[in-house]
Order: sequence, then C-alpha cells, then structure tokens
Amino acid sequence: MRLTLRTLLAYLDDVLEPGEAREIGQKIQDSPVAAALVSRIREVMRRRRLTAPDIDGPEQGVNPNIVAQYLDNSLTDDLVADMERVCLESDVQLAEVAACHQILTLVLGEPMDVSSLQRDRLLALCPGQPASQLDMTLAPPTRSLRPAEAPVAFSTSNGEGFEDRLPEFLKPSPWPSRVIPIAAAALLIVVWIGMVVSDQQTMRGLFQPAVHGLEAPVSGDPVAARDAASPEGQPPGNRVAPAEDASGKPAMTGTPETPAPAVPPRQSEPTEVGATKLAPVLPETAVPAVVEPKPMPPAAARPAAEEPAAPAVAPPSASPPLPVSYVSSEGILLKEKAADDHWSLVPRQASLEPGDQLAALEPFEALLSIDSDTARVTLLGDTLTQLMGPTRAARVGFGIHHGRIVLQSGRKEDRLPAEIAIAVGQDLWKVELLAPDTVIGIEVEVRETTGPDQDFGANGYLAECFVLTGAVRWAGINGQSQQVDGGHWFRISPGMGPMAERSVSEPIPLVESPDWLDPQRRKLSSALRRYADLFEKELAPADSVEQTLGTLAGDSRPKISELATRGLATMENYPQLVTALAQSSHEESRFAARDGLRRWLASTPGAGATLSKELELRYPPAEAATMLRLLWGYSDADARNRATSLELVELLRSPRTEFRELAFFHIVRLTGQRHDYRPLDGGVRREPGVRRWFDHVEREGALVKPEAQS
Repeated sequence: MRLTLRTLLAYLDDVLEPGEAREIGQKIQDSPVAAALVSRIREVMRRRRLTAPDIDGPEQGVNPNIVAQYLDNSLTDDLVADMERVCLESDVQLAEVAACHQILTLVLGEPMDVSSLQRDRLLALCPGQPASQLDMTLAPPTRSLRPAEAPVAFSTSNGEGFEDRLPEFLKPSPWPSRVIPIAAAALLIVVWIGMVVSDQQTMRGLFQPAVHGLEAPVSGDPVAARDAASPEGQPPGNRVAPAEDASGKPAMTGTPETPAPAVPPRQSEPTEVGATKLAPVLPETAVPAVVEPKPMPPAAARPAAEEPAAPAVAPPSASPPLPVSYVSSEGILLKEKAADDHWSLVPRQASLEPGDQLAALEPFEALLSIDSDTARVTLLGDTLTQLMGPTRAARVGFGIHHGRIVLQSGRKEDRLPAEIAIAVGQDLWKVELLAPDTVIGIEVEVRETTGPDQDFGANGYLAECFVLTGAVRWAGINGQSQQVDGGHWFRISPGMGPMAERSVSEPIPLVESPDWLDPQRRKLSSALRRYADLFEKELAPADSVEQTLGTLAGDSRPKISELATRGLATMENYPQLVTALAQSSHEESRFAARDGLRRWLASTPGAGATLSKELELRYPPAEAATMLRLLWGYSDADARNRATSLELVELLRSPRTEFRELAFFHIVRLTGQRHDYRPLDGGVRREPGVRRWFDHVEREGALVKPEAQS
C-alpha cells in the first residue's frame, strides 16, 4: 500500500484493515518525513484560532466538492497529487481535510441500531395501507419479553382505519376519563368560592382592610398614612370608628371619631404611626454616602502585604448613584462584593451596587442596564471591572482592569447625553454618549512584562476606544475634552504624573471595525455553544465558584478545562492558575494559565514574591525559580545575549511539558521562527528541532543576532 496523505489520514482515524495498518505504521517509523507529517496533522487539528479556508477571494481554498471527492477516493490521480500538494503547503487546508476525514469516520462508522420494538411502533404509526409498506421479516427477539414489553400488534385488514391500528398507549382515552377530573376540579372551586362568600368576616377582611387599629401600611409621611385609612369621601376628622356588637366582633356604626391632633413637623428620628414605623427623612442639606472607585484586582488576587493604592480621582458628587441591573437572559456573570473575598454568581435581573467587582467569563457576554435603559453596557468575555458610584466625572462608572466593554445609548432619548465614568489604572474619564445610536467599544490590555520584577506602576495599561456609530465626547475631569464621531478610533494614553498629562490621541478613521464590536461576528459557533451550555450548567448558585472552576480546570474535556482556566485567569486567582499550569493535561488550559499568570504579574505590585512562594508548593526550589523567570518573560536584549539564549534553548529538552511550552513561546515571540520544533512531540522526535535551535544560536551568536559594536 502506498504511503500518501489519504492513507495517513485513514491510519490516524483507524479505518484500515489490521494488515494495512501494520504496513503503514512500519512505513511511518521508517520515514522521518512521514513521521513529521503525522505530528504536523495532529498539531494543526489542535491549534487554536486556526481559520477555515475562505469561500471566495484571493485566499480562496479548494472547492469543497473537490475535497469531498478526495475524501471519497473518487478523484483522478493527477487531481489527487494537486490536492495533496495544496494540503502540504497550507496548514489551514490540511486541518480542514484532516478534520473532515475524522468527522466522517465517526459518523459513518457508527450506524444507528434500531430495535424490533422501535420498528414495530413506528410501523404502527404509519397511516398507509399494508400493501404500500415494505415487506420485511423481523428477526425474533434474542430474549424473552415481558407482557408489557411485547411488540405492538396491529391489524392489516383493509377495513380498519388508522386509529384502529394504533397501539393502546397511543389511542385517545375515552371521554369520561377526560371529563370527570375536570368536572371534579370545577366543583371544588365552586365550593371553595361559596365558603368564602358566606363568611362575612373574611369578606370584610378582603375588601375593607382599613378598620380601626389595622390600618394598611402606607409609605410616606404621617398625614398620608392617616388619610389612606379614611373611608372614601370622608375627611380625616370624620372617620367612622368601629364599635363592638354583642358577640364582641367589631361592627361599623355612625359614631364619629375624635378628630386627630395636628401632625407635628417632620423629624429626623423615626415616627410611629399605628404599627408602621416610618423611615427618617433626610434634611435638605444632607449628602448621601458614596463609594469611591477602586479599579484594583480582587482581594484574593493581591498579596497580603500590599495595600492597594486608591486611584487619584476627584471628590465624588453629591448625587446618589444611578441604578444598575444585570439583564442578560443567559450566560455567566460573577460578582465579588467590596466586603467579601469570594466570588458568587449574579442572578438574572439582579441589582448591582457600587464597589462590586464584576467578572464576565468567556465565551459569555453580560448586559447591564443603567437607569432603566438610559444607557446599556455589555461586558465581553475575559473582562474584569468594578462598578463605581458617583464621582466628579459621572454618577455611575466602571473601573476597567482588563477586557472589553461596549457602551451604547439606551431607549430614552430625552435623557441624552448619557454620562458614564471610565477609570483605567489611576486615570478617570467622563464619557458622554451624544446621539441615540451611539455605540462605542473600549479595550484595555495589561502590558506584558519582559524581565524579572518589572513594575509598570498603576498605569501600566494599553487602551483604545472605537466609536462605531453616533458621537461621543471624551473628557478628562480637569476640563480637557474632544468630540469623536462614528467611524473613528483613538488611543488612550495612561497618565504618567499630574492629572494634566493624561491625553487621548487624535481621532483616526476606522477602516474596519474589530470583530468583537459586531454582534453578528461574535456569535458563538454551534460547537462552542454546546460547550458553553455544558460549562454554564456546571456552575450552580449554591456552590463555591472558586472551587467549582478549580475542579473543572482538571476536567477531561479540553474545552471545558480551558473555559474554567480562563475564568480563573479573569478572576486573577493565581493559586488555582499555578495548579492548572503544573497539572493540566490539556495544552489549551496550560496556555490560559500562562497568560493569566503573566497578566497578574504585570498588574499587581509585589506579585513576584507571592507567586514564588506559590510555585515552590508545586516545584522544587530550582524549578520554581526557573518557572518564575519564564513567567516574567524575556526582552529583546535577552534575545541578543548568548548565555540567555542557550538557557532558553536548553529548556526545550525539559522533561516537563509546561517548561518546554513556555520556553518555546518566548523563542517564537522573540525570533518569529519555529525550526519545526513541537513541544508535545516525544523526546526522540523533539531532538532534531532542539539541535536546529542550537545551530541557530551558534550561527547568529544568539537567538537574535547581536547588534554590531561601534
């Protein structure tokens, strides 16, 4: 049997005969090229964010009909050669063909097993005449059936109708069995209503609740509470007081009640009205309490020895915060209250309070409504933010730690412009949505570290704002502002000192909007939707979110494990991320843990010492120090250093998968080359790639050729 791409796919999907499989397996072992191709096929099928072939355009892939004929082994030899050449030159096309072959193998290799009992029931439902049905001989059952399991018998006489051939369990029940329960229920309802109507005391309780001493609670001042208890049409001073009859029950008489004394002025202390206690009334000059914005990491993610610095924002306004509610119909939103150190699920239609930390998990979105839809805010997946109370910028705002949010005008045009405060790091901005159709997106990323103990300060972020439609006014609290119309974007520069140094770039025309700003383009695929539903069902309101996500990070399903690890990264739960990095068997989860830990290191002052102690719980001291160095990252200067380059290349031989993956991640990032090395290959298959990297360092002098000394 020839060793071709198609036979390799058949070998990998286990559809060859045993003799052919042994023959192909031996040829793969004898051919380094074939072994490398097998490894490449497995890698491209697991590679994240690998796009599908384009349907049209300059990068159009192979016609799907040609691919189908190739998989069906119906192409001519010359077209087979062309098809395999295209696959070998394109990772996208190779992944498409290999994945389609694997799916077809699973679908076509597992035919549906229809039992005789199911077949009989389906035939019994068929309204056609027996002469038009297929005459098939059913095999007798392999076990004795109990009477309840016996096949359904139906008559084949031409005189019988469709309902006569139905099995008993599908035939409609006789009308008495359907009518009698309904009649009994109706009779019970009539009897109950008659008992209620005959009881006069109950009727008075239902329709005349405002009798003496039992006034219905009324919110407001004492006058309103007293007036609400008066019979309709009578002034408060002429209310009818109830008297007692011979039986001791209250009876309505015409005796006027003594007029009530004058109502005293409102006091700041609670006032008693009957059994109702009224809340104190604030004086005109009172200022409601507000919550200062603290867009910092959750308490669980900060080292105990570090005190978070409050952002340099202006004093808050005296206005109360606007109501914010969570209005999504599906998905997951996590909340950590300001006084707690644990996360919880946010229920649907729940109100949020200033100071709440909010984490939107991938692949879900969280829709928030501000002031009854005056404005709407969508938190996209992998976003960590904090809801802020009144500040000098606005009465409500969001402190964005990392992630993406979408702001849009609400349905109430009479309340425009909608004002929202945005805090990033220690910088505070005022955003005004000027038009009814305004939609903007804000993306905040944490800068990547490139060396040990690198500290960017509180403003180590990269931020951009995209104005999709409408118009927005972006203003600093020191008076600087600029209006940006739809179809433009601008960069947000972090403040490096006094408040006056904060700035935004000039608006730049938006040639193409990001995919995450388009609701249609960010819709979940059917496969990802299925995993999202499974992931959402795993999180129960009564369970501990941290414990549940930590357990799911070790799940045997790669996608569920990845989503759980990304959730831990969004919450910045570094202990669980270290566990996932060291123990997860899925590369997707290890990559998510790597990215989450690197982001936490860059955004949390003093995180290096804390992470070092956590790593020493999982690794020996020397390996813990090496892993911490890998998580800190490497700079361009390190790539031009021969000793550092050799240390990184030597780590490609590490027996630990996560060390090899992190070292190779930095090597590719610094050089842009791969030299056909794959961290997941076995030791024998990895070694040629390692030697090529050592040859690269010897040839260039380092990973990146050092600059000539002047």
